[in-house]
Amino acid sequence: MAQTLVKLSDYLFRTLADWGVRHIFMVTGGGAMHLNDSIRKETRIRYICNHHEQACAMAAEGYARVSGRVGVVNVTTGPGGINALNGVFGAWSDSIPMLVISGQVKRETCIASRGLTELRQLGDQEVNITGMAKVITKYAAQVNDPESIRYHLERAYHLAKSGRPGPCWLDIPVDVQSSPVEANALRGYDPREDQPAWDSDSIRGECREILHRIRSSQRPVILAGTGVRLAGALQEFEQVIRTLQIPVTTAWTHDLIATGDELFCGRPGTIGERAGNFTVQNADLLLVLGSRLNIRQVSYNWGAFARNAFKIQVDVDPAELSKPTVRPDLPVHCDLKVFLNEILRQLQEEKCQPAHGQWLSWCRQRVLKYPVVQEKHRQAPRLNPYHFVERLFESLSDDDVVICGNAAACIVPFQAARLTRGQRLISNSGAASMGHDLPAAVGAGPVHAAEV
Repeated sequence: MAQTLVKLSDYLFRTLADWGVRHIFMVTGGGAMHLNDSIRKETRIRYICNHHEQACAMAAEGYARVSGRVGVVNVTTGPGGINALNGVFGAWSDSIPMLVISGQVKRETCIASRGLTELRQLGDQEVNITGMAKVITKYAAQVNDPESIRYHLERAYHLAKSGRPGPCWLDIPVDVQSSPVEANALRGYDPREDQPAWDSDSIRGECREILHRIRSSQRPVILAGTGVRLAGALQEFEQVIRTLQIPVTTAWTHDLIATGDELFCGRPGTIGERAGNFTVQNADLLLVLGSRLNIRQVSYNWGAFARNAFKIQVDVDPAELSKPTVRPDLPVHCDLKVFLNEILRQLQEEKCQPAHGQWLSWCRQRVLKYPVVQEKHRQAPRLNPYHFVERLFESLSDDDVVICGNAAACIVPFQAARLTRGQRLISNSGAASMGHDLPAAVGAGPVHAAEV
């Protein structure tokens, strides 16, 4: 076999390009010099230089949300990595696939490489960035052995986009970046190391019980969240709701269904609107699909959330099913795409007919009876934010992307926006950083042909 000796940093970005990575968000630095140079040489990847490392991570988040691919970040050692942490936390809390590749000081002056844990710093601008990042990433590793790069890269990239997505971080000392490696001889990663486990027989049984409960209920409601899109299950979600014909409400990810859709029955939560809260609070069965039911969704009085409903929650992360706030009556640990496919299969087998038309009509009437934007907003002597959002969305195209900041910049659009099919409405709900909107829009722009 012919030798394939290549510089490690060249191998890294060539591999990412082979996997389909086409954009990287970065701020250059001496501690990442070889990484930076290899990005320049890889012609399939377009690099976007942000003003600040925090903006790099937020741009990668916006990119991942719109493209459906892993957002990739490159920063340097010390403050470069530290500055990125806030944006990485946003991806962690909102389950956004991201890969951060940071430079690090050379191994001979690196505390972690030498095991000198008593020291605060040895190398120039050195910091133990993986120690900081571990609590807000799915995987964080310092690559000290050049021969391990394939394993770490494959594992980080896989974990970023599998199961419950989230950020991963590889920290690479500058002398490791420049090391020659034999590409064909590198040890790879086996995804079975991190294979999520759920029982297919149990899932089939749970789906049968859920469909029985929906048929037996008088007032069933679906509450759909970010996990629908993260699971790549938009098509399955659409088929299931059209078959069931029951009210659909949205949890933060309001662009799953058009505002004017015959099944849309509001946006519940503490920063939602009246129609959505009426729908959920009057339900006798609530099927939660891909929402972690965060505190803004269920309020601090979480004991009263959907107070009369039998609550079913489907989530790929078992930790979300046993929180000390809202405990589902029937927790279902499963990938949402797998779950919806099984529900759909059983619906097609049973030739299920819609049976909740009167209840759906009642919920739709709440949407019409309690509009968010009222005449007093339109006639206000000064520009009213609710009227502004109403007019803004009237002027948008069906494939436009709106990325919000936070506080009122998020709350008002989330309440007042009339979304059409194909539009996107994006905000970071977990970290909720002020100023998230501009860098996230920078990241979304290169992958979207319409207005952002």
